[in-house]
Amino acid sequence: MKDKLEITITSIDGKTYHDFVDALYIDIPTSGRMGILPNRIPFVSMLSTSIIYFLKGYEKYYFALTEGVINYRDSKATILCDTFEAAGELDKTRVISEKEKAEETLSKLETTDDVIYDDALFSLKEALNRLKLIK
Repeated sequence: MKDKLEITITSIDGKTYHDFVDALYIDIPTSGRMGILPNRIPFVSMLSTSIIYFLKGYEKYYFALTEGVINYRDSKATILCDTFEAAGELDKTRVISEKEKAEETLSKLETTDDVIYDDALFSLKEALNRLKLIK
């Protein structure tokens, strides 16, 4: 498996995905989209709420990822994130409902409700990111 990249994605709630892939594509907040291949230099970076994908042969596998970090070394990419979902796990009706609920919460808030505002904004970003993957 020396020509493969080992990827492990783990969310806060303990959900885990593990696989061996040919390439991984992620969004880094400071530099944009980055492709990762096996046997490259090590790095650690923050990850923004985004769509990541990887290649296995000629097939692409997409995931909606909500903020996290990546540690890459020795052809192993370890991603720790708040949440992630594979494209096939997403239900468009549920995601649209979550988006509308977050928008409603944000529209009713006063500026003094910082914690509720941050939670609602996080939920809205998460829902919008998932919708990108569904469309």
